[in-house]
Amino acid sequence: MTITLYLVGALPFILLGGLHVLYTVFDEINPRKLAPKDTSLVSAMRMSPLGLTSATNMWRAWIGFNLSHGIGAVGFGLLYLYLAASHASFLLEAQALLIAAPVIASLYFVMALRYWFSTPAIGTGLGAACFWLGLAAS
Repeated sequence: MTITLYLVGALPFILLGGLHVLYTVFDEINPRKLAPKDTSLVSAMRMSPLGLTSATNMWRAWIGFNLSHGIGAVGFGLLYLYLAASHASFLLEAQALLIAAPVIASLYFVMALRYWFSTPAIGTGLGAACFWLGLAAS
């Protein structure tokens, strides 16, 4: 039961993270999904260097932040999908890995509730719930 719950819990992170990466890549070419609806703001982001450095601008940083965020979610999901599918006995014995999944998923859920919108909140909430139930079943 634990392994099945960890497999299912990983899926929303892979799916939503993958969509986030795709939307970001397409937004770099034609800003529409994860970009401000106000196109003048996109222009302003492109002309505004960061306070930290003038080596980049806010738009490039925005694209990079979104790419790294999506890749991180996919990586998290793929790690647990791989462990549950291919190394179930190792995962079940590695208490720290069993605990890390619901904790990290819950952090994504809290961020989704506070900063994002309903789709990532539902996905990360379902993933976190599966991981917590899987941990309890272990």
